[in-house]
This record gives sequence, C-alpha cells and structure tokens, in this order.
Amino acid sequence: MFGKSTINVLVVVVLLYAGLWLCITLLPLSLSFPLDIIFAIPLLLTYALSELGVPGLLAQSGGCGWGWCSATVLGWVVGAIGTLFIVWMIAWGIASGIGRLRRLG
Repeated sequence: MFGKSTINVLVVVVLLYAGLWLCITLLPLSLSFPLDIIFAIPLLLTYALSELGVPGLLAQSGGCGWGWCSATVLGWVVGAIGTLFIVWMIAWGIASGIGRLRRLG
C-alpha cells in the first residue's frame, strides 16, 4: 500500500489530474465543459458528505434557499483530503495490478 510503485503511480495520476485542471482553466468555455466534472469532484464530495450528515461543510448549514451553498474552509479541506484518498486508492489498485502482471509475466 505504501510501496514505491504506488507512490510513482500516485504522482502520475496527480500530474494527470493537475494537467486536466490546467486544461479547464486555459481552454475556451465551450471546450472545457466536459472536463468541469473533474474540477467539481472535491465540491461534489463535500455536498455528498453534508447530505450524509457531516456538519460544518456547507455555509448556512446547507440552507441556502434555491441556490447551491458554497463550501466552508472545512468543506474544501475535507473535499481535498477525500479526493486525495480516492486518488490514492486508484493508484494503489493500479500499482497492485501492475505488480501482479509482472509476477505472471
């Protein structure tokens, strides 16, 4: 789980994620729309955790009328940590799959 190959894959996945964020900010608005979901993952995770009952993640405790409440600082931190955890698990799965393929071949 904390092997060198997992960290190498994690670095590659994080660099790809950062590259996609860069594309979102540099592309014209019409071209970046499909990529916007990648930008929204930490915020959507914050909304999901707030809906599950974790307090303090959204402004006004989630009661913003017709609009979407913005995330608090705690909400952004929890979203970033959750996203990093998800990326870590993906990297761990990829690294273990690569390790199994190397042992078989």
